[in-house]
Amino acid sequence: MTVDVATDHQYTRVEYDWLLIDASDRVGYFSTAGAGPIPREIVDEAARFEMLADEVKHLPVIAEAIVEIVASWDISDWIDVASRGLYAFDWRLDRNCYALIARPSRELKAASLPDSLRAAAPRVPLDLALSSELCERNGLLAPR
Repeated sequence: MTVDVATDHQYTRVEYDWLLIDASDRVGYFSTAGAGPIPREIVDEAARFEMLADEVKHLPVIAEAIVEIVASWDISDWIDVASRGLYAFDWRLDRNCYALIARPSRELKAASLPDSLRAAAPRVPLDLALSSELCERNGLLAPR
């Protein structure tokens, strides 16, 4: 039940956003903060998905965002993503982990995504509804 990720990729030191589809067809949105790993499955095609954040922002608002953390920084982008039905994670340098920033009150299922976004998202046997952090130490990320 891990995501095979690349820690050394062309987006190190550059913000990069990626998607993941879990075992229950939920969609997770992940921001690297210029340091987080990305799924090995999309590393070679990552340039195809550089505009992913813009596509997500054009999805309809279908939910309320439920904020999961107390933040001292602006989390409005993650709140916006969650309001579109996605689980919104950010790479936390202090924890070396993707942390859940906001979850949707109503989930957008992957089957409802536009084809371009669905093609950008690897499917993994995780449960995003039960994951507040994705990291190597809890066995959910597997750097190679």
